[in-house]
Amino acid sequence: MRPTLVMMFLFLSGCTYERFDPATLCAVSGLELTIGSVTDVTVCGASDGAIVVVGAGGTAPYEFELDGAGFASASSFGGIAAGAHTVSIRDAKGCVRTTPASVSVTTTTLQLSVSSSINSGCPTPNGGISVTAAGGQEPYRYKLNSTAYQSQPVFSGLAAGTYSVAVEDASGCVATTNTTVERNGPTFSVDIQAIIANNCATSRCHDGGRSPKLTTYAEISANGNSIVSAINRNMPPGGKLTATEINLITCWVNDGTPQ
Repeated sequence: MRPTLVMMFLFLSGCTYERFDPATLCAVSGLELTIGSVTDVTVCGASDGAIVVVGAGGTAPYEFELDGAGFASASSFGGIAAGAHTVSIRDAKGCVRTTPASVSVTTTTLQLSVSSSINSGCPTPNGGISVTAAGGQEPYRYKLNSTAYQSQPVFSGLAAGTYSVAVEDASGCVATTNTTVERNGPTFSVDIQAIIANNCATSRCHDGGRSPKLTTYAEISANGNSIVSAINRNMPPGGKLTATEINLITCWVNDGTPQ
């Protein structure tokens, strides 16, 4: 029946004509798309993964699409790289559904090792870490702890401590390793003894009548925490330590008062 005759019939019969929105029809079409199976990539950099999807509901026949590459009748996709993907289904009425799919890597050849580590001084953090990446797919990029990735495998200006280093290759594969930057801090004989001797010459902190006595390494080492507390209250009384001297003594105590 021609459209004009249909409209005339509806007018004469008192029926109401309602136009259905295609989006509304698709919303209630029952069209579904599920992931049937995923085959992971065998190694980093390869594109031998696969995804199989299953359609249901709506109006057959169906067409399928991977990552916006165009619809086709095949419900399986091969030659896929590792990563996040999007699969879509379209039925005979043009309704579309999409679902995410993730392809991982079964094994990876990417490796990361620490090639060198420079100890850090105290109080100045000047340690460093150099790493070497191998395998996977170049180029690589590197990061330290939760910082941003960088192109160079060298990290400097580090304080003593344990760090996590990661490398990411061109295919998105990641390898990590942990390493520790040790501390080359001050020692009693090289740094601390002279500071205490020079300042005690004016404040008489070597005087046996004062407590605690600071006449030997053993006495000074045993009272390390007390010394740190005192120097932050303008000790010694006969003078004032510089910021560098205070930092050296604090580092020395925190390191366990090495001789």
